[in-house]
Amino acid sequence: MMDASEYKRRKQQDNVLHFSALNATRTLLIKAEHFDLVRHIDEAIAAGEIDKPSQHHNPGAYTSFYRVGLASNNIEVIIEMLIDLEAGAVDKDGQTTALASFYASLLDEWHDLLLQRIGRDASARSA
Repeated sequence: MMDASEYKRRKQQDNVLHFSALNATRTLLIKAEHFDLVRHIDEAIAAGEIDKPSQHHNPGAYTSFYRVGLASNNIEVIIEMLIDLEAGAVDKDGQTTALASFYASLLDEWHDLLLQRIGRDASARSA
């Protein structure tokens, strides 16, 4: 049975994203007509959430984390889309907006995932 510390480790190290990040990204990918990437996100969600510790009392997708198996180049496409959306959401004076901040937070999550992936790939090559 998984304990809370193992769950925390999996959330931080196993190429996972929170459902809300995946769901929001999925919506944006549909608008951008990146249907191949939408399919990958659908597959990640369909594969199921990472196990939660037995003491976790919040069932359901909105409290869940999912393993993301996208290749680095696909993650880069998502990052580029989010950079463009963030830049387009600043106001006319170049100040951030709530929407730009939302895109920036998604961008941070995907960027962190890419860095995990790149680090893992580099470690595998050097081994």
